[in-house]
Amino acid sequence: MPFPRFASPRFRAAALAALCLLPAAVPSLPGPARGAGLAQVSDYTATLDSGRLSGTVGREVELTMTLSPPVPPAGYFVTVLVTPLEVPEGAAPTILPGFPVTVVVPRAPGRHRFGVRVNMITKSSCGGVEAHSVLDAMATLDAAPAPAAP
Repeated sequence: MPFPRFASPRFRAAALAALCLLPAAVPSLPGPARGAGLAQVSDYTATLDSGRLSGTVGREVELTMTLSPPVPPAGYFVTVLVTPLEVPEGAAPTILPGFPVTVVVPRAPGRHRFGVRVNMITKSSCGGVEAHSVLDAMATLDAAPAPAAP
């Protein structure tokens, strides 16, 4: 229900603050409670299906990860951060992060090393999030030169 047009800005701010604080004040409401959320995810882990990959310049290479248990708890989602640590000279690789598959397109031949971080994230309050790391690993991609055009 929208606020009436005549509601003052102070009233609107107070109502918004009350709505944000209500879940913390009423323990029977569904959703992750502050502090209890990380205890739920402490049993979760993620793994790289392969830390050693090969591909061809300009072609997509899939970096696949697995979450165990496979379904995140209610209120959580999985994020992936892939950071190039060492890449051959030339254009930087293109990275399309995603879970369970991140796509990497090498733009130069040679060995590429990446840091791979997987986190489970939940919104903990009106203005913040809680993160729990479930994977911090390295991946190596050996990229062959693109085939010569006929």
